[in-house]
Amino acid sequence: MDMAKLNPENAILVGKFGDLEILRKNWPVVGVLKDWAPEGWPMLPMARIDEAIGRAWLATYDDSFECVEEKEIDIEAASQYPYDRMMGAGAVEVRLTSLIRAAEDS
Repeated sequence: MDMAKLNPENAILVGKFGDLEILRKNWPVVGVLKDWAPEGWPMLPMARIDEAIGRAWLATYDDSFECVEEKEIDIEAASQYPYDRMMGAGAVEVRLTSLIRAAEDS
């Protein structure tokens, strides 16, 4: 993997998840980004939709996943943002595998 080509603009998955599987060494560290700085990889606003009541919200998080702002937005606008959820390790593995395969096939 060419680590130099990794940047927020070409990310195939954006979301929140824990690092337990990295700490347990079940997920390998595949490389290190030289000169990585957190300000270059900010937490993006994330949207949550309650389809039952037809409302949506946009949440802004700090680097420790604490919600620092939340505002109601139009449901159509919510689709422009990553979905606001905490993904489990299994969900991350399944989704990334699917996205990587699709990228390799295209």
